[in-house]
Amino acid sequence: MSNAIGYKVRKVRELKGITQEYVAESLGVKQNTYSRMETGSLKIQDAQLDKIAEVLGVEREEIESFDEKLVFYNCTQHNNTIGINQTFNNASSDDIKRLYEELLSAKDRIIAQLERRLRDLGEL
Repeated sequence: MSNAIGYKVRKVRELKGITQEYVAESLGVKQNTYSRMETGSLKIQDAQLDKIAEVLGVEREEIESFDEKLVFYNCTQHNNTIGINQTFNNASSDDIKRLYEELLSAKDRIIAQLERRLRDLGEL
C-alpha cells in the first residue's frame, strides 16, 4: 500500500466532515499517531484501512480509488464572467440523491456509535 493512501484517507475524511480525533478513537490510537498515518510517515495496515473505511462510511475501494480531480473538477465548475460567480453542477439528480442518502446514513451511524460510547461511559 503506497503512502498516497494516507492522503486519500485524509481527503475522504475531510469531505465527510469527520475529525482525526474521532477516527483515531475508533481505531484505538492517539490522534497524533493517526495524523502520522494520514501524512504517510506511519504505514496504514490493511486491517486499519478496513476500519477507517467503516468509520468514514465508505468502501475501502472508494478510498483506494479516490481521485480529488474527479470530485472537484467534474462535479463543480466555477465560471467568473463579468464579476458573476456561477456554479454548475454536472452531477445527475440520482447521483445527488444517492450522495445525500449516503451522508444521512453516515450521520446515523456516527450518532449510533456516539450513543453507544455514551452508554458505555454511563452518560446516557
